[in-house]
Amino acid sequence: MVKIIKNKNLLFFAFLITFIFLGANYVSALEVRLPGLAENPTIGDYVSYVFGTLIMLAGLLALISFVIGAVGLINPNLEAHNDAKDRMKGAVLGLALTLSSYILMQTINPKFLTPSLEALPTTSGVYYFNGKDKFPVGQTEINVANRSQVLRDGKFDSLLYDCPDDGTEQPALLIWRFPNAGLEKGNGDLSKVTVARRFCGEKEPISNLGSFKWDFEKPGVYFCLGSCGGGNMCSGYMSGAYRSSQDKILDPFNKNLKGLRIVNDTTNKIFYGALLHQVAGLKNGGLCTTPKGVAVDPTNRPEFCYSDATISPSAVDIFRLNADTGSSGDGVTFYSEPFSDLTDANAGFFNVLDKDIEFPFSSFRPTPTNCQEGPHIPSSSDANSLDMCFDYTNISQPKEYKEKYTTFSSRPGSIKIKGSYLVAIYSAGSYCQTFTKDVPNLKAEPLTKPGSSKDLNKVYIIPIK
Repeated sequence: MVKIIKNKNLLFFAFLITFIFLGANYVSALEVRLPGLAENPTIGDYVSYVFGTLIMLAGLLALISFVIGAVGLINPNLEAHNDAKDRMKGAVLGLALTLSSYILMQTINPKFLTPSLEALPTTSGVYYFNGKDKFPVGQTEINVANRSQVLRDGKFDSLLYDCPDDGTEQPALLIWRFPNAGLEKGNGDLSKVTVARRFCGEKEPISNLGSFKWDFEKPGVYFCLGSCGGGNMCSGYMSGAYRSSQDKILDPFNKNLKGLRIVNDTTNKIFYGALLHQVAGLKNGGLCTTPKGVAVDPTNRPEFCYSDATISPSAVDIFRLNADTGSSGDGVTFYSEPFSDLTDANAGFFNVLDKDIEFPFSSFRPTPTNCQEGPHIPSSSDANSLDMCFDYTNISQPKEYKEKYTTFSSRPGSIKIKGSYLVAIYSAGSYCQTFTKDVPNLKAEPLTKPGSSKDLNKVYIIPIK
């Protein structure tokens, strides 16, 4: 008897599995409309239908089992009588558990009972292409000649940048083209490596390459072994995107960097900039370039490429500009005394409020010719002539001190950076030092080149994130 019941259970579960997984196909093929099923049902409708049907079947089976148990109570045999009671109890318990599970799932999330399937979002991809067929390609191919026999027989001789046709904006594709196999390790002369920039739907031939790699273009700063060639791309070998400063630029770009490419995301207001140092170690002074990055109209300039052969860079300040300058902090204050000697009333100060700092940066003149009229913070139209004259209002210093140390250049004491700013101080001959944190004692900093003039000639304050 037990064996017969087990066989019936197996048949019942086999029927359920077949119904769940194949029922949808049979219904579709025969165009049969099941009672209670929506017109043109989805997979979610089928799952919901099967789940509801199973609930009803469970209730029906519980009722049948209860009735059979009730009939069994008539049997005068004591053992049969007890079996009937157990059957009735089991039927009631099974029905209670079924209803409880339904109520619990409905309470937690009704979508458990009425699931819906959404199509996965399509994404951009890179494929081997032969003019008709395409085959997915990994981000690196260390030996083009050793591609599989299938690819060679199919004459897949180019790469295709394929994008979904859904109107969404897709990033550009960068393809590093190596003449020899092995990527960087297989090339003694990286000057022969070129980087192609492709957009959706465009192809790039690979039949004459030894190896290649690709990546989607990201906002950041790219290093170039070659110059920019008059466009917005590096000529020759180019790095990937850097987004943080480097105390020492990595090889092969260290002291060999000839161009700098900056990519922005203008839609999301993500702008990058860079300032190159000839001497390794950002805490050290040395020859520098001026800040590179967003110029007059950032909305129309998502990318820049700069060629600068004036120095051989070994370090770089890379910063993300803050287009909302009012959120950078409380500005920067320059004092005539170090922090150790600083009190509220013994140092001249030049205070630059956050509202005085424009995007992408503001420049200041630390050695004005005339400070008789006191500190001068002109309007934005006069931003290139901000004179750094110390304010001595309510400052208890001798008259001689105030007359002698009128400018920041004549008495650089300390700097209080009250927020997220990059402060770059230049002296004669493009010698500079940069700071992002408070400077307690400028007398201990190499602001000027040894043996040269002590005068400072430019200060840049850059709002950053």
